[in-house]
Amino acid sequence: MNKILEIDEENYVVVVEAGVKLADLYKAVEARGLYYPIYPGEESATIGGNVATNAGGMRAVKYGVTRHFVLGLEAVLPTGEIIETGGKYVKVSTGYDLTQLITGSEGTLAVVTKAILKLIPYPKATATLFVPFRNLGDGVKVVPLILKSGAIPVTIEFLEKFGLNAMEDYTRIKVPINERVRDEAEAFLIIVVEGKSYEEALKEAEFIGDICMEHGAIDILIPTTERAGQELLQLREKTYYAARDAGATDLIDIIVPRGEIPRFMEKTREISRKYATIITGAGHAGDGNIHLAVLEPDSDKLSMILREIYLIGKSLGGTISAEHGIGCAKKEYFMEMEDKTKIELMRRVKAAFDPNNILNPGKIF
Repeated sequence: MNKILEIDEENYVVVVEAGVKLADLYKAVEARGLYYPIYPGEESATIGGNVATNAGGMRAVKYGVTRHFVLGLEAVLPTGEIIETGGKYVKVSTGYDLTQLITGSEGTLAVVTKAILKLIPYPKATATLFVPFRNLGDGVKVVPLILKSGAIPVTIEFLEKFGLNAMEDYTRIKVPINERVRDEAEAFLIIVVEGKSYEEALKEAEFIGDICMEHGAIDILIPTTERAGQELLQLREKTYYAARDAGATDLIDIIVPRGEIPRFMEKTREISRKYATIITGAGHAGDGNIHLAVLEPDSDKLSMILREIYLIGKSLGGTISAEHGIGCAKKEYFMEMEDKTKIELMRRVKAAFDPNNILNPGKIF
């Protein structure tokens, strides 16, 4: 089920089967001057998987997540009935929005077989900034200032020094910053902007760079070519693999209001010291989504560490998953920390779709 069935240039939509890989989708629509901007960072992922998990990624600051680009679905219910939801239109108020209910349901409500996805015009050029800060607090505080300025970056990512070193070791890409800056900096932002030309994108990047320098940045690196900028972005794309290569025993995602990222990371450092283990973070500074690599081989200790991390996130107004979902791994924490009335409502929704519990049994609940 890996066919691209239609690219409708008039309505800016593409109709795909669930097994289409992101890499193939990108290539097909970009050949028509169109763009599917959702980028979870793994191009071998399928559209069906992206819909099931409501995949997010690094471009969410500007474009949102998968559900913002799903206009309609074909899905098979546990009874064998086939339903079609939504269509080639951008708004609908005809009954409950089943498209959005199925999106992100982790395969527990229906099996997605086709998707109608929204497209946009292809951006002509991008420019990338790499911005070192003395601490993460300074880096995160500049994010709302960038957004308030009217600039709308595609990507605002943060890295800590340990994570940067691991990514450089894994990718063999060395960020060309001088040793003084490398010694002083404890945190880094990677910011990507788009424009109708590289010159326009570069101008926007320089504008954002000035804001960063006025508010605590040690230096600004803006690669002089798009290719060099994309190479920098590859560092962040390989976070998972670099962390795993460095010995991470668990990789989790959590979300807090973006202004709470410094407090959350400081609390995480306290947990790291308490348990004498390594916890390092990177993530989407523009939307508060944090990815942590925990290097703790003792499974009992790891479980206690994760519970404390999730509880801290919840206390700061966040929740236990921004884009990785619940699955099996977070089921225990989900049941413990989520509102019980909401959980029972979700159970009733699950039972309405799947009374015999045959779709992804054991996931979420």
